This record gives sequence, structure tokens and C-alpha cells, in this order.
Amino acid sequence: MSDSYLEKQNKHQVYLSRLAGGILKDEVYPAINSAYRAARLAIADYGDINSLQDLNRVNRAVTQAINEQLSEGFTAATTSMSAIAANEAAYQAAALGVMSDTVLSVPSESKINKYVRESIMTLESGSRTNAAVWADYVKGYESSMSRQYNAIITSAYSESLNTGKMATLNQLSQRFRALNNDILARDAETLIRTGVQHYAQQASNLMVQDNLDIIDREIPVVTFDSRTSDICMSISAKYPKGWTVGKSPIGYPAWHYNCRSRVLPLLKGQTELEGTRSVNGADGGSQIDAKTPFGRWLRNQPKDFVVETLGKERADLFLSGKLSLANLTDKYLNPLPISKLKLID
Repeated sequence: MSDSYLEKQNKHQVYLSRLAGGILKDEVYPAINSAYRAARLAIADYGDINSLQDLNRVNRAVTQAINEQLSEGFTAATTSMSAIAANEAAYQAAALGVMSDTVLSVPSESKINKYVRESIMTLESGSRTNAAVWADYVKGYESSMSRQYNAIITSAYSESLNTGKMATLNQLSQRFRALNNDILARDAETLIRTGVQHYAQQASNLMVQDNLDIIDREIPVVTFDSRTSDICMSISAKYPKGWTVGKSPIGYPAWHYNCRSRVLPLLKGQTELEGTRSVNGADGGSQIDAKTPFGRWLRNQPKDFVVETLGKERADLFLSGKLSLANLTDKYLNPLPISKLKLID
């Protein structure tokens, strides 16, 4: 039996995740390593750090070296993401074309690139909201790496004022490597995976705008497993029928860092998804009816799985019927603490 529209989309999401992994492996991680080597070289070229003036000059040189290497890597990554966006528009048009027996219009690659490049990515992170174009997120990462390298050098200089001995290049390098492995690699992965999701969604949105004669609704689709965020669970519960095309009250994915959700178009006459969908519950992967709400599926899982998904207090409230998943966030998609959850009497 051939896959349903939703199941094809689920498999396609896995494919996008693999593409993001390839960008990290081939372009971003090598750039981080090159930036590390360039920073080492900048310090070695300068020599001893004996004053604040020396410190400031070394930090500026390290910042420049890091930015140059990261810029090259992220430029290559962005080019790859642009190619993903162009392919995404074509893929989504073809997927809808199969269902409607119609050839849909696909925007030009240049139009897609301009649209995605200028689109705002709004991400919820705890109680903070970040909103910027992709290029600004990249600049933020570059600034973060150079700032943290500078902090390591500055800290070592401060220690030398007490000990009378500045850390060696090898000692500084050990701290740099620990930073790369513990924080910078993880942050890069988060940024790239979120960016790929954003690029793919925006390309799909543009394709939809070119085919409004056969598309009139959109619906959010979240991943069914224990890692699904409070934000995405609440969205799924609040908007089970989606909304009129182009009228999303909550914007479009990515909704938060590492978001795996998508907004899919529906053909005229459709009000919900049909067929089956993949889920990954306590017993592993399986298929369920595409119309099954996340909350109903979660309620049928063992309590330990529900606790893993929601945390113990929220799980107890949910299983007792006092908490709707729609109330996990406020109207701005900010996750709510236990004390502010709206409970069902």
C-alpha cells in the first residue's frame, strides 16, 4: 500500500534532518575547527601577553580570525540550505499534485532565495522571544564564539596577575577545545537544524502562495514522541483544524530551537489530514489514524512515558483530566510554569 500524504511528509521530515546533519558534518564543524586553529595561530603570532594593551590586541586578532573562518563555513551552509529550500518547494508542489491530479506552480529559485533570506525566524526560548533573519542568527553565533574565546584569554590574563605566569598556548588550547566540544558544537547543531526547518517551511509557504486556486487551509503537524515540546503540543491541541491559508495566528515553524514541526497545506475541500501517521511511543514506532490528537495518543501511553514527556506534575494533572495540552503555553506560545497553568475544574 502506498504511503498517505502525511506519512510521506513524516518520512520527508527525517530526510530534512539528515540533510541538516550533512551540513554540520561537511561545512559547519570543519569551520569551527578552522576557527580554533586560526585563533591558536593569532595568539602564537602575537607572542607574550604582558599588559591590557597586549590583551586587547590579541583578543581583536582572535575575533578577526574566528569570524573569517566561520563566515566561510556558514556561507557554504547557507548555500546548501538555499538549495534545500528550492527542492522543498518543488517537493511540496509535487506531493499536492499527486493528490489533486494537478500540476502546481513552483516559484523560481531566485524568488525562493530572496523570500527565505528576508523572512523573519521567530523563536521562543524560555521566557524570551528571538526574532531575526537567518543572517543575524549566524552573526550571533560568530559573535558568541569569539566572545567566549576572548573570555578564556582574558581570564587567563587575570589569573597571571596573581600567579605571575600566563597560561601557555597549549593550556589555552585545551580550554578552547573543551568549549568547542561542550558548547559550541551543540549550539551549532541547534542553529543549523532550526535553520533548515525554517528554510524548508518558508519555501513551502511561498509555493502555497502561488497556488491559492487549489489550496485554502493549512494545518500544523507535530512529531508524536516523548521529545515533543510544550510549545508544539499546545499548538497541536489549540489548532486541530488549522487555519485559513496564510492566516496563521502563531506564525510558522520553526517555533523554537530544534523545532521539528511543520505547517502543511490542505487542498480545497479538506479540513483535516487523512490516512495514517507515524508515532514513537513506549512500545516503539507504529502507525495510527492521522486524525488522532496528540493528547489522545499520549493518554494511551504508560504513565512513565507521559511523565517523560510532560514532567511528573504536569503528567499527574494531565492524566487526572485537569490539564489540557492546549494550556501548556500562553497566547504568545510561552511555556507556563505549574503555578500559572489554567486547570480544568
